[in-house]
Amino acid sequence: MKNLNYFVLFFLFLLPGIIQAQEQEPLRKRILLSTETGGTIVKGRDSLSGEKLSYSNLRFGPSLGYFLNNNWVLGITGEYEYVKSNYTEAPSLYGAGVFIRYYLPFKIKKVEFLADRLLFLSEASFLKINYFPVSFQEVTTFDSMRESLLQLNLGINFRIWKQLYLEKSVRMDHFVQRKTCVSHRLCIEYHF
Repeated sequence: MKNLNYFVLFFLFLLPGIIQAQEQEPLRKRILLSTETGGTIVKGRDSLSGEKLSYSNLRFGPSLGYFLNNNWVLGITGEYEYVKSNYTEAPSLYGAGVFIRYYLPFKIKKVEFLADRLLFLSEASFLKINYFPVSFQEVTTFDSMRESLLQLNLGINFRIWKQLYLEKSVRMDHFVQRKTCVSHRLCIEYHF
């Protein structure tokens, strides 16, 4: 937690100078708003007892960032996952942290539809969370955000309409001192 506090303080100290160094564009043109959502519904029967089993979850991961220039974004991120099950313990999962992202425009001039629509991205984020995974659908949770999570993300943003983008990416989640897993993400972003 101490490292996260130092990073946030550094970010807050650095941000006013970065904002002043920017061209005098309105602040609303420098904001990134993003969300990652997902969910699962699994229903079945226990093969031995015949009991109906159900598991469902809903995940929401908002991000708010500031464009330092056309390529770099610095911001805050969070996550919340609601879990409901009648056959396993079902605590809610949550976390919060900071991220830095780099966009690399990819121009395809020969295909007019794709011209100025693609952005490659790489991102690193650090979060404090209240859980860590034990297996595919099993997690251990805590009463506070005491676990550290480092995420590295590579992907592509596709501009759908004006400043609305669809992101497809692969993310490595490294639960510090525990394990690493890979996930695929599909996100919606709006670049103000």
